[in-house]
Amino acid sequence: MNKKMISFLRGYKINIILIFCCGCSGPGGADEDSGGYVLDNTTYNNIDIPSADVRNYYKNNVAAFKREKNCVRIFVVILKTENDANRVASTLRGGGRKEHFILSQNNLSWVGVAKEGDIMLQLNDAVFNRRKGVVGPIKTEIGFLVAHILDFYPEGSVAGVDEVYDKIFSMLYLEKRREKYKTIIEED
Repeated sequence: MNKKMISFLRGYKINIILIFCCGCSGPGGADEDSGGYVLDNTTYNNIDIPSADVRNYYKNNVAAFKREKNCVRIFVVILKTENDANRVASTLRGGGRKEHFILSQNNLSWVGVAKEGDIMLQLNDAVFNRRKGVVGPIKTEIGFLVAHILDFYPEGSVAGVDEVYDKIFSMLYLEKRREKYKTIIEED
C-alpha cells in the first residue's frame, strides 16, 4: 500500500486495521535491558481476558452500545479506471457477497463499518442515500470506488457483540494491566 493510500485511509474514521512493522529498539524504544521490555514481556503478556468475560460485559452493558448515527457495513473496491469500476459494479450486482474474495485478491479493497459523515463525501452520500445494494463507480482523488452495502444499521440500534468485541477486550485488558502495574508499584 503506498503512502498516498495510507494517508487517504487515515483521513477517514473507518474501522479498518492497518498493520505496520517497526523495530522496538533505538531512541524512545524499549531495548531488552530496559524495564519497559521486562514489563511488556513478562507481566503484561500474561494477562488473560477470557471470551466469556467480554460477552458478560456486553450482556451487562448492552445499552451502552447503541449507535449514535446511522452506520453501514460496506465492502469497497478501489480501481484505477472507470471501465474496471463498471466491470466490478456489474460483477457485484450479479454475484453479491460471493464475489468479494475474488475481487479482494485482484484489487485494493476493504470491508468496514462506517458511520454516516465519517467517510468521504462522495461515498457517504451514495452509500447513505441508497442504504443497500451496490453503488458506484464513484470518481475520487485515488481512483474509482465501487461499494457493496452489506448491512445498514439505523441510529439508535444496538451494535452486536462482534462489532464491539475488540473495544471491550481492550478495555478489560487495560483494566487488568493497570491492576497488575499498581500491584508491582506497591510491592516496591
